[in-house]
Amino acid sequence: MKIKSLSDLNDSPLLLMCAKDNLLHLTKDWAQLLTNFPIFCDLWSDVIEAKGPPLNFIQRMDIGGELAFAHPAIASGFDRYIVLFSSKYCLKSSITRQGIIMHELGHYYVYRKRFLEQLRVSRESSAFFSQFVTPIVNFREGWSTSQKQGIKNFFDSYILDILKVPGEIFANLWLKENFKEVFVEVFRCQLEEYRRVLCGKEKIQKTLVKFAAFSLVLRLKGLSVLAQDVTELLEEKKVLEVFELSLWKTLRDSARQNEIELFLSFEKSMIEASCSFETANSTLPEIFNDFLIKIPP
Repeated sequence: MKIKSLSDLNDSPLLLMCAKDNLLHLTKDWAQLLTNFPIFCDLWSDVIEAKGPPLNFIQRMDIGGELAFAHPAIASGFDRYIVLFSSKYCLKSSITRQGIIMHELGHYYVYRKRFLEQLRVSRESSAFFSQFVTPIVNFREGWSTSQKQGIKNFFDSYILDILKVPGEIFANLWLKENFKEVFVEVFRCQLEEYRRVLCGKEKIQKTLVKFAAFSLVLRLKGLSVLAQDVTELLEEKKVLEVFELSLWKTLRDSARQNEIELFLSFEKSMIEASCSFETANSTLPEIFNDFLIKIPP
């Protein structure tokens, strides 16, 4: 993951997008990063105003309190990569905003190098949701379209999130190996954001809370693995451990009898698979499929 140049990525434009009101803010942030880290000048990049579907997505991010979201956006066979920034992003400190952008650049790097290509294909083309929702639909006849859409939104946000853990690990590893001081800031920012995710867990059906808690456990494990040898994060790692214990308590309170042992087993196998490009691509989707079978909603 060590880099000396990014010029091999510049055949695919990187587009940083936000709402019009925040455009000047984001433009200044990107210009400052290009000054601080000239290696990013290798990239074919631009900061533009979000319109149409990207703007609609940013508005949903604002409602959900998300900071940034990155994804490939191929149009007419032309490979582009878009990073969307919410209004909340602009409220963060300068150093935190810098870290947010650079973390998203880690995702861009992993995508362009196709390190997790097969995992991305598995996540986007599989019938995982159908497998997850079938027990619910069979148990609750006559569900409305809006109820089913609510479960789909929950699945995409919390359960399918398990297959995004390797991407988070390797985007952060890219930071750690090339910009360690920025990784430290990103660790702190992500830990703060993760601690807020389940603040409204009372709005989630009790039988589903366990999945949301478990996806967060995996995110924390990914952070913990990367921070093991980082002395600057000793206090934050203690906070992480306490938070993880609270998540396991939430999980136990919502899980069925004998499910905790299954969760512990899947935690181990999923993290092991997520820390390798090979196993993340080939093994993690199989483990995830088994997880959906053995731990129904």
